[in-house]
Amino acid sequence: MSARDQPSDGDDRAPGHDSDARPIATRLIDGFVAAARAGLTWGWLTALIGLLPGITLWAFAVVPREALLANTLSPAQRTAALGWGAASLVVTILLYALAHVRARARDRTRRFGDTARRANALAFVALAAPLPLLLTHTEHALRRPWLLLSAMTTIGIMAAVFSYRAYERWPRLQGLLDSRRARALVRVAAVAVTGIVTLALCELALIRHGALATNTYDLGIFTNIVWNSSQGRPLACSFLASGTHASQHFDPILVLLSPLAWLPVSLAEALVVFQCAWLGLGAWPLYRIATTRLGHPGYGLAFALIYLLYPPLAANALWDVHSLSLGVPLILWLALTLESPRARAYVAALALTLLVREEFALIAAIYGMVGLLGERPRRGLWTVLAALGYLAIAWLLIAPEAGAPAHARRYQDMLQGTDGTARALAVAALANPAHTLAHALTGDKTPLLAALLVPLLGLPLAAGRWLLPAALGAAFIMLATSLPVSDLFFHYTAALFPVLMAAAPIGLARLCDAPRLPSLGVDPVRLRPALTVGALAASLAFTCAYGVFSPFAHFRAGFKPVTRELSPSQRERLAWLTELARAIPHEASVAASGYLGPHLAERPRVYHFPDVVDADYLLVWTPELGPPQRQALADLRARGRYEPMVSKHQIVLLRRVDRTVPPLIGGPEDN
Repeated sequence: MSARDQPSDGDDRAPGHDSDARPIATRLIDGFVAAARAGLTWGWLTALIGLLPGITLWAFAVVPREALLANTLSPAQRTAALGWGAASLVVTILLYALAHVRARARDRTRRFGDTARRANALAFVALAAPLPLLLTHTEHALRRPWLLLSAMTTIGIMAAVFSYRAYERWPRLQGLLDSRRARALVRVAAVAVTGIVTLALCELALIRHGALATNTYDLGIFTNIVWNSSQGRPLACSFLASGTHASQHFDPILVLLSPLAWLPVSLAEALVVFQCAWLGLGAWPLYRIATTRLGHPGYGLAFALIYLLYPPLAANALWDVHSLSLGVPLILWLALTLESPRARAYVAALALTLLVREEFALIAAIYGMVGLLGERPRRGLWTVLAALGYLAIAWLLIAPEAGAPAHARRYQDMLQGTDGTARALAVAALANPAHTLAHALTGDKTPLLAALLVPLLGLPLAAGRWLLPAALGAAFIMLATSLPVSDLFFHYTAALFPVLMAAAPIGLARLCDAPRLPSLGVDPVRLRPALTVGALAASLAFTCAYGVFSPFAHFRAGFKPVTRELSPSQRERLAWLTELARAIPHEASVAASGYLGPHLAERPRVYHFPDVVDADYLLVWTPELGPPQRQALADLRARGRYEPMVSKHQIVLLRRVDRTVPPLIGGPEDN
């Protein structure tokens, strides 16, 4: 029998001149064998591809996800699910049949099994249909992070495989994307997406502030620092007992924000908007890195979108204001310009990076090592020397208490029996590696690192020397004892995730340029867009489960969920509070409770209640007071030191009565 006459696995019966003369029993047996071979080769996969979308659609449309994931379905519900699946399977078979008819029109020898196999090669992505059920269930986001991360990884890998196979079948798509018009449209799309996401974050930040969700720690502190800096007192802060933020961190970049205090708007609002806009602009250097390394602006758009939808970016943008968060775009600029011929751009990026916070000098020094090992060894060397020199001056002369000494409690398990300095932390980590490893692998630290890598499909791990700066951010998280440091929704990821973002397109380029790929049967030309699509798919899955723009996500900005819209009562309360803050004399001292502090931070003597209880005025929002704070307030009133003046919206203003204090200037009415 010739090769042409050979029957393919699971196809129609083998043709032959004497096939009709075979006994009926033989023909039946051959038919059963052919059906079994079809089922074992392509039939089972076709059945799953057909069933799962219908069952998943039924689950989304009909049944509460809690009942589905708890497996409390009734017999009738299970039957209904299979019915939807069967309907979906029928539709799938009809589509396969239509594809087979079209294929037969071009090739009369084509068998249905061949068509099914070819269709399965792309339609296999339907197997991922049930995974969104996990991603849209917030309980799993809280209790089963590894399950979610596995689902995201699966979605990313399946999308990459689909793209790799589809790229071969649609070669005209490459020519279309390489056209000048397509490249221009991609650039416009990148700018538009950046603008839309940035404006959305700005709006959410303003709503959050208006809903009294921002706190003295930290928006009030940073507002007061910037305001004092604008008055000629760099880094001064009355909320802190030391009177200066240099006792906590050395972040002179805040002084550069002083002009914001001269705007005719609330400084706190100006700062939250600036932070969101500044972080949004970080998409541009990442776009440039991806476009330069991978050769097409489409890659830049993909990685810019991954960055803009990244939940840690939204957490940094919306969780009050922090100097640490301001370093995110600067790390990306540093990575972009490190090996650029434009030395001035690199010097500017380096200078601003050093001004962010003391630990960013270490990040800059490690990037200097990256340059030292690469194409700019001289630039790398003077970067290392400049960064370490700056760090020495900051720690030894300007702010000796900044950094680890001021926040030793966050690393108390590692700093037992030490003087609490950064040097002691490094020595403790190296001297007892067994304890260091055990400590690093406890809690949510490992899932957090995995969560930062999964949306990037692990591409930073292939970036070689460009991954070195991630060591500091990873150690910052892994060695900590404080739970917020290893929480996805706080700002402590700011020293790590931009390094991973910058390393992702570099890792992709290095992976696709590996000389062994062709020998393994992998086409680098197809692999590059395939892995980009896979990373984008994994990122969208990550956003679905954790992102600020997802209706299913359990997103938080710090400790609290994000308010999406101000109610009429909240708007009225905000207007009343703003009027009251203006009525308090500027020269008077005020102690405000936590959520009111940011609204009174533009004054020389503002303090945090109950840390200070002898100010001219006390302004408290009663719902935020715990039993100790309520008792402290009651004691002050019982001793006759304060009397209430204005009370509305559960906000109470009290005036000191045992001494002369400046009177209110007008002010809102009481309730």
